[in-house]
Amino acid sequence: MTRLAFSLFETLLTLAILSIFATLGYFWIPDSKLHLAQNQIISHLNYTRFLSLNNAKQITQSAFCQSDNCKQERTRWRESLWRMQFSYLQDIGYAYYIFSDSARAVRTKNLDDRPRDRQEIARDLLDNKYLNVYNNDNSKFANPLRSGDLAITQRFGIQNVKASGGCGEDNAARILFDEKGFLLCKNPYKKPTTPTGIVSLELFNKSGKSVKICILPSGFIQKC
Repeated sequence: MTRLAFSLFETLLTLAILSIFATLGYFWIPDSKLHLAQNQIISHLNYTRFLSLNNAKQITQSAFCQSDNCKQERTRWRESLWRMQFSYLQDIGYAYYIFSDSARAVRTKNLDDRPRDRQEIARDLLDNKYLNVYNNDNSKFANPLRSGDLAITQRFGIQNVKASGGCGEDNAARILFDEKGFLLCKNPYKKPTTPTGIVSLELFNKSGKSVKICILPSGFIQKC
């Protein structure tokens, strides 16, 4: 009699072999890590935009405006919006974090792109960990400094992150979204501006190969 289907053993054996090849590909093929980093960052960019759309940073909320700088906060609220920022950190390499900003009681830390307050740092929806790699919240709820998902040089071998296009060129890229989900440009200590076109994030690995992420002025995010 002709057999019409695979046995359970044959099916499991095939899945096991495919799993082995997938695992080997992750470690042996550098480009696979490059694409994994690209997928993760796209996911986190969409989450950053989600936060902007669903948490418009109402200035009058006590949890947000909790210092004598509230007047300044009301006039500079666009600088406080949710953003993803890439940085090159000593002994770690490239990493990124998702946070918002606010006027704080400490005068030297007002709207200056240094996420220190817990309520200003995004948390992962699955494990409640802070999506940050270098602040004082490196506790059991924080991503470990060297091995966390956000340390993309350590985890994925990313050697460079380059932003270009509608926001100019900046290796320490900052991607902001306003309360309507539109893209904004941001440089350290400067006010956000409207992009002049598509912003491109390019991730490079050790061999010089790269992948790109395109962010449209409308806030739409895609591979490119």
